[in-house]
Amino acid sequence: MSTKRPTALDVVAAALLFGVVTGCSFQPGHVPGSDDGSVDAPPDAVDPTKDTDGDGVLDLADNCIAITNADQRNFDADAVGDACDPCPHLMNMNADGDGDGVGDACDPQPTVAAETRVLWTSFHEAAEITGWNHYGEFAVSGGKLVHPNGAEPHPSIAPNTQFQKAYAAAGIHLTTNASGSSGVGLCTDTTGGSLYYCCEVREGGTPQVVALSNYSSGGGSSGVNWTGTFAADSRFQLEVNVLGANKCTARQSTMAVTTSSGSDGPHDGLVFVYLDYAVAEVEYLFVVETM
Repeated sequence: MSTKRPTALDVVAAALLFGVVTGCSFQPGHVPGSDDGSVDAPPDAVDPTKDTDGDGVLDLADNCIAITNADQRNFDADAVGDACDPCPHLMNMNADGDGDGVGDACDPQPTVAAETRVLWTSFHEAAEITGWNHYGEFAVSGGKLVHPNGAEPHPSIAPNTQFQKAYAAAGIHLTTNASGSSGVGLCTDTTGGSLYYCCEVREGGTPQVVALSNYSSGGGSSGVNWTGTFAADSRFQLEVNVLGANKCTARQSTMAVTTSSGSDGPHDGLVFVYLDYAVAEVEYLFVVETM
């Protein structure tokens, strides 16, 4: 003999019959077994007209809800806008273990809450470099800081600011490799400019990442082979960190090469980008001070 499988209607009818027999009642909104016989109210809906930071971009679309950024710039194209991104040049690197506002991936001391982000620019407007010190031809164009003259030796550009114990990172796009000795670099110097610490990628037979130092007890350099590309349309991220030795790191995609040279330790001074016989674009400059 076959057994008929109960349908959903049979189950409901049986439940209602059970309620009649036992004296239990079933009411809309009642969840059997709950303490008060009610369902939790749904959470308050997000106000679609709210603009917490008053920048004209509603919270539902704002990539920095609590910081004014009407331009919504987002260099690394993650979910967080440049104005509030702990590492605005590194996609999805937003962890900040020490809570100092500088992301672990771009913090020279990721476990010490001692850093403050003091400069971020991705060169969208000419006004961003107003008052900067520069030697050579530079202009803001197409969201880049452009140097078009590859025949010009040692052009450089620096914000007119004395930074305190700076860590700096810069993104550089080498558009044309003008000669066999082309180079791109990022430096910090001491107040007055008598001492400097640089990180560069340079062609010359085998391309190298070079840490350069000129400090009170001498000078010197340390180079290691660059295993990435150094040719037209190459991109680099350079980092210089002088909290101890002059630590120079060059990155390309997921690759990183690090070397170091001597230093007098942390100091105050300028941060500058320089190019050597190369046509290049500076895509961003990021500076952190250490207190």
